[in-house]
Amino acid sequence: MGKSAQQAGIRLVAATLPLSDFDNAAYERAFDTMAKDGVDGLLVSDAGEHITNRQLIVDLAAKHRLRAIYAFREFVEVGGLLSYGVDLADILRRLADITDQVLRGAKPGDIPFYQQTKFELVLNRKAARSLGLEFPPTLLTAADEVIE
Repeated sequence: MGKSAQQAGIRLVAATLPLSDFDNAAYERAFDTMAKDGVDGLLVSDAGEHITNRQLIVDLAAKHRLRAIYAFREFVEVGGLLSYGVDLADILRRLADITDQVLRGAKPGDIPFYQQTKFELVLNRKAARSLGLEFPPTLLTAADEVIE
């Protein structure tokens, strides 16, 4: 367990729930298991299947009153609590640029590698209120965007 979490009296459990099929029933079973286990919050990975199913995941988190942190703003835009991660739209723009360069004859090995350095924090105050939470002023100030 992380020292900061331990000092705050928070128990961290690293676990993955098996989702062999990324369908509604599999997500519902996973959330039911978390509810049964008394999970208070979760960190949703950046798996592509999760982005595709973001509305379902956000709805299930709200139904089970789970505080969830997401890797992409797209989850917060559909009602999720908060996200901290890279700008997915920026990554896709860069991918399109690289694809264009390759199609115009550039050798992939000659194209510079870009390591994402900008991360964004997006908060959803309505989702927070529905969970009985209020973001501290320091977090609101640090956010790149606050959705009301």
